[in-house]
Amino acid sequence: MTFSSLSELGQRILCGCISGKLTIVNITEGKIEREIVDPGLTGTAILSAFDPIGSLLAITMTGSDSIAIWNIESGSKVADISTNDSQGITSLAVDDDVIHCGTKNGRILTFDPFSGSERTVIGGEGSEVSSLVLLEDECLLSMDSRGKLSKYSVEETKASAQGNSSLSYIL
Repeated sequence: MTFSSLSELGQRILCGCISGKLTIVNITEGKIEREIVDPGLTGTAILSAFDPIGSLLAITMTGSDSIAIWNIESGSKVADISTNDSQGITSLAVDDDVIHCGTKNGRILTFDPFSGSERTVIGGEGSEVSSLVLLEDECLLSMDSRGKLSKYSVEETKASAQGNSSLSYIL
């Protein structure tokens, strides 16, 4: 196993392998729920994140600037999102309708998980985004490699993408 990711509700765990096979285990039932084999998953999966209910899964591979989005229920790939960020993806957080990814150059990029279209770019201050966490109060918490903690409104991220408002730094 090369990586794992636990769904927020704690019912599913993803086990990734170098061979391009993803195994989703239902840990409450103690059995393999789904195996997804995709020859397009080359390299080693390095980051993954479930949406809050565990139905969507985002994965990025070594040396890649793209994110694969999977529907766990159907086992089908929903989208391949290219971030066009040569600096590399360092963190992921998935909501039911937004993919957030942190980068080495300090940016947080947000994407529509189904169309792959970029919504918002936050930051770019040069310090790697080490961690992203979605909070219950519809906020996104990020920590950079210097230990700086920032909190952003997810709703404002969505509105900003539609040109309705600007993203505000909360914390």
